[in-house]
Amino acid sequence: MFGSYYFQDEEIYTKAKQILNAQLKEQILQDGAHYELSPMYHQIILHRVLDCLNLVQNSIWKNRELQSLLTGTAEKMLAWLHNITFNNGEIPYLNDAAPGVAPSSAELIAYARNLGLNIPKLKLTDSGYRKFDFTDLEVVMDIGQIAPSYQPGHSHADNLQFVFNYKDKPILVDTGISTYDKDARRQVERSTSSHNTVTIDDQNSSNVWDGFRVAERATTTILKETDTVLEASHDGFRNLGLIHKRTFMLAENGFKIQDVIEGNLQKYQSIGYLHFHPHVTLELSEGQLNIDNTIKLELMGAETTELEAYEFAEAYNTLIIAKRLVYYFKTKCTLNFTILNA
Repeated sequence: MFGSYYFQDEEIYTKAKQILNAQLKEQILQDGAHYELSPMYHQIILHRVLDCLNLVQNSIWKNRELQSLLTGTAEKMLAWLHNITFNNGEIPYLNDAAPGVAPSSAELIAYARNLGLNIPKLKLTDSGYRKFDFTDLEVVMDIGQIAPSYQPGHSHADNLQFVFNYKDKPILVDTGISTYDKDARRQVERSTSSHNTVTIDDQNSSNVWDGFRVAERATTTILKETDTVLEASHDGFRNLGLIHKRTFMLAENGFKIQDVIEGNLQKYQSIGYLHFHPHVTLELSEGQLNIDNTIKLELMGAETTELEAYEFAEAYNTLIIAKRLVYYFKTKCTLNFTILNA
């Protein structure tokens, strides 16, 4: 598109218009998300759309023919970015996403304002992300699919995971990505056990392989959705005859998560993982976890709980040691997060 404007070339412009019309319709979902479901790539694509709109608005060639398309697309994308961004301005680093790569949400919103754009109110829907946002607690939940189905290179085996901030501080985090090399580290970072969800015998819910490939995929089904309850299941362990169902529930002073494994579990072990930000302090005692002396986590139904080290991807090529909680259970476990002195 920029080439067509620079040379005022009709043939190149026709091709650019064809590509933009087709791809923006295909790649931007109804709730405004980019279809790769990575907040970082969403920021990158939105930046490019804003640049295109800037070009169209400030050129008399073609009489701003594409302005309506670009404005509508950018405003939808801004709505999703506003919904998914934490109050501290940071995005959740879900799927392939890392800090320091894309323009920040604040920078993109400021750029959009300068172009005269508004941020419409849209609900989170087909991207598969949801958010509980109340007082000082923000919980982002993933009930989406491996996407896009025909090129899911940036998807992880992370069905039904969640992350949350409290008082603008990251508490439970995605472990992040540190590399795009097709190596063992890349496999670890895309695996189910590197996300805040449940595995069965440490199997992956979707078959991630070769760095950017996905073979057999879990399908997530939404079972119930209200303002205070979100229930979904996935069939990523169907080869074992098992279904993982997870329910997120707002509570008076926090929130609860209930994990249920449906099927015959006699031969298998259910394992849940919770990855904490490196700056969070943790104290585990008699099955209860004290988090920063501000949040108490009770695990009801867990047979064993333990804290262990993991490597948190602070940025590309940068790993630092943090702690995660591992909990073992059979068919049912409830996680009760309570804000202390709330």
